[in-house]
Amino acid sequence: MASARGYRHLCEIASGGMGRVYVAVRRGDETGTLFAVKRLHPHLREDERARRTFGAEASLAGDLDHPNVLRVIENGQDDEGPFLAMEYVEGCTLAELNAAIRRVDEEMPLQIALDTVRQIARGLHAVHDQGGLLVVHRDVSPQNILIDYDGVARLADFGIAKPLNPVDGRSSDTSTGMLKGKVGYMSPEQLRFETPDRRADLFALGVILWECLAGRRLYHGSEGTEGARRILHEPPADIMDEREDVPPDIVQLLFELLAKQPAARPPTAEVVADRLGAVVDELAADEGKIGLGDYTASFFERERRARRERIDAALERSRALEGSKEALGTAKTPGKPRAWHVKGAAIKATIEYLQARHGDEGFARVVEICSEETQAALAKPVLVSSWYEGDVMVDLTDAAQQLFGEGEVSLASQIGAASADYAFGDGGPYDVFRRQGVRMGVEPFLSTAAEIYKLYYDLGEWVIDELAETAAVIRIREGSMFPAGIADRIAGYLRRGLVLIGCPEAHVTSMLVDDDLILSARWRVG
Repeated sequence: MASARGYRHLCEIASGGMGRVYVAVRRGDETGTLFAVKRLHPHLREDERARRTFGAEASLAGDLDHPNVLRVIENGQDDEGPFLAMEYVEGCTLAELNAAIRRVDEEMPLQIALDTVRQIARGLHAVHDQGGLLVVHRDVSPQNILIDYDGVARLADFGIAKPLNPVDGRSSDTSTGMLKGKVGYMSPEQLRFETPDRRADLFALGVILWECLAGRRLYHGSEGTEGARRILHEPPADIMDEREDVPPDIVQLLFELLAKQPAARPPTAEVVADRLGAVVDELAADEGKIGLGDYTASFFERERRARRERIDAALERSRALEGSKEALGTAKTPGKPRAWHVKGAAIKATIEYLQARHGDEGFARVVEICSEETQAALAKPVLVSSWYEGDVMVDLTDAAQQLFGEGEVSLASQIGAASADYAFGDGGPYDVFRRQGVRMGVEPFLSTAAEIYKLYYDLGEWVIDELAETAAVIRIREGSMFPAGIADRIAGYLRRGLVLIGCPEAHVTSMLVDDDLILSARWRVG
């Protein structure tokens, strides 16, 4: 079990059905070693079933030490609930690589496709047989395969992995009659609700290999029952219908992997890896070796540089915060806020933004994954003048982030920017600041922003600590109680407001010092 305050988040890098993943550093570690820290979504932190599933993932993955399996460093619990600390992989998912290749209308080289799946097959064999514990991953998919820029592929995410012969009390939370995993990669026996063994994962591996070679999806899970029907009843797809340069040995292997009956598939992932490796070696001897790392990195130079810059900036802020401990005391880790309230106007603005951006159906999906308390609050008309528990805003924002929060800018920050558009945009109640620009300086705008803050939140106080021609520091007293999503929302609101009044390239970062949330803003002149 890790220390309750062992890691500091730098930036979010992924979000899924169960939780989010952040790049993080250990507190007090001057080396700056990066980790990937996975946490449950806020609305699942008190869900006993989700916590058991999360704990099972930690138990199963924590015992593995294989170069082709994402390594779990430690697991623990703090004010934000349970977490997993894993090795940080600088790279991309196989799903992202496939999409990048499609965008330039290329085919994935045979060596790259076969070498990637060969490595995952090796990792999968380690997963399947853990010193007598037989495990089925059940979610082998391109989204759960990480490829680093050194050319190593890793299998990740053991959230629904299942031990077939539990020992030492280790078991998975499995419900009869429920499908777990991504439909487009499920084996026929899973779709028939039969108990899967390791050969179910080999079916998924075959789907992945076929898709890498063909450059398109094989069984679309988004097609509802049609994808499942094809898996159950259509004969295995022939890769030669898509690509003529596939070696006969691989054609035969794909037919076996995609067989409807488990007995017709290879017996183990190790056998699959050996067969793929033999063909990779032949191809490398004939045409020269193609490096998986260099090939992958060639598609993501801009993204790699942008993420590195984000992490470096966050590391700089983290070091500055560590250095301020003697003078200001230890910075607090944001946890579940104690009692604080938010004005209905802020919640209503969030609802209207989500409805405008994602439609009524999209907003309904957000509400579905909110807590029962939040659903009850939103079932009634939201009154602009009324005060609501802060948890309603946090839950609503986190649920929306889970469903729609893709990209470099957090959805909470986008909602904050939309609030600034409403307040300071054309026709807004404070559009005078947009019209007069910065003729009178930035201070009048910041003071008005402080008044709007008081209207939205009953927590703390907005204070202008420093103000220069191209920079400002805002201190929100007691703001350490705000979760990261609310801090992002306020930062997005401030950044967009600065842009609207004529401060080009405005940039806002936030960090916690003592009990306060510090917003550091800078912009270009003219």
